[in-house]
Amino acid sequence: MDEHRHDSRLKGARGAILNLLRRGDLTVAHLAGSVGLTDNGVRLHLARLVREGLVEEHGKLPGVSKASRLYGLSPGGRVMFTRAHAPLVQGLLDELRRRNGTSGVRRWLQAIGRQCAREQPASGPRFKQRIDSVLKAFRGLGGDPVLARRDSTVSVVLHDCPLADVVSRHPEVCAFGQGLVSELAQVPVTGRCTHGPRPSCRFDLAVPQADEAGH
Repeated sequence: MDEHRHDSRLKGARGAILNLLRRGDLTVAHLAGSVGLTDNGVRLHLARLVREGLVEEHGKLPGVSKASRLYGLSPGGRVMFTRAHAPLVQGLLDELRRRNGTSGVRRWLQAIGRQCAREQPASGPRFKQRIDSVLKAFRGLGGDPVLARRDSTVSVVLHDCPLADVVSRHPEVCAFGQGLVSELAQVPVTGRCTHGPRPSCRFDLAVPQADEAGH
């Protein structure tokens, strides 16, 4: 069974538009003729797809009287169709673990998480601002993070792990998230992730005493 059929975004007219754009950049007129909609109908769907980050403008096609805008899949739109990432990452992690052991893979992934954090926009000096940058980073990676607080500990929780496809075989992948969080929050971080059929993530952060009252 084609796994793409389970994605509601790939159904109906929007799905037809996305599938057509997989083969190359197209104009509104071309899309309208292919999916059986008016030009304005296609524009409405394209506007929504652009807002969702699945489609973007890719220049213009010269015409007799005026140029027509070309639309194509964005990087996010292309990711919707691929199933190559999980087996590639699994294979890389298998080989890294064979060569370096589990602890070596964990160190590599933690370093990659820190590097990913350094590529994020700079946050403010306050602890709350740094926590906001952690949440934003996870959202950018496809996660849905929430905060939980108990006494002097703040936890970043993701009930649905963004790396669920690989973490069941390689639980050391959680080191990537730990490196990301510790670099952005600039406090000690303890990973308490849950593995299994539906893995979830939890990273406990110690709140700096100077920020406890203001958090």
